[in-house]
Amino acid sequence: MSKNKTSCLIIGALPISLVTFRGPLIKAMLANEINVCVAANGRDPDTEAKMQAWGVTYYPIRIARTGMNPLADIITLFDLIRLIRRVKPDKVLSYTIKPVLYGGLAAKFCGVCSIYSLVTGLGYAFMSPASVRQHLAGGLAKFLYRLSLCHSQRVFFQNPDDQRVLIEMGLVARDRAIVLNGSGIDLEFFPFVAFRKECLLPAMPIRFLLIARLLKDKGINEYAEAARIIKRKYSQVEFHLVGPFDPNPAGLKPEEVRAWETEEIGRA
Repeated sequence: MSKNKTSCLIIGALPISLVTFRGPLIKAMLANEINVCVAANGRDPDTEAKMQAWGVTYYPIRIARTGMNPLADIITLFDLIRLIRRVKPDKVLSYTIKPVLYGGLAAKFCGVCSIYSLVTGLGYAFMSPASVRQHLAGGLAKFLYRLSLCHSQRVFFQNPDDQRVLIEMGLVARDRAIVLNGSGIDLEFFPFVAFRKECLLPAMPIRFLLIARLLKDKGINEYAEAARIIKRKYSQVEFHLVGPFDPNPAGLKPEEVRAWETEEIGRA
């Protein structure tokens, strides 16, 4: 890294998200003469090639996007401490749950003064406890958020509900919490297309499509119930579901989705 420029380390969990979700941000930083390096879980040739083409250095770390293995999380924390000591960034930006929790702690431990956190969702630990495991996970997550976020100069949220919850719990100071307008959409890659009038013809069935990871907190159960209610009156309406199963504890099971197909309330 050039010492004549401000440097920023961006920490995520899923490598491809650095391109799909943080790509425009990385490009904007580069355009503003900021040296950028990134870190995420493991090696990913496609992501690394993209970063290299942009002039960004990719560092693989060990960080599981889901799971509550204390040993694995300690390894993540030490990986991040070693990385930050090696890179010596002026600023650290972490996003998604585990990078925010452990990235903020590692950055503070290493003496980084400018620490920023992007909370993209609260996840499984903040759902209404349905088990002892979930209750314990929620308590641990809140403790770690309190430790980590108190060191952030700014904590960015993608919806006001998450901001309100963490402020009310005393996990983040109100004057440091900022709500963004989501990750945004690249309108050059996804150009506007006018709605086709033929879709309104009586002969054409109305189709709904939900694209999401198959997690309960994504509203998929509510989507299925809405489909069930609507199809009682309008049997010709179609409901489709596209997305991967997720190892998260709140993930749907394949048999749950197959039951909806058997019930003929939708297709997955």
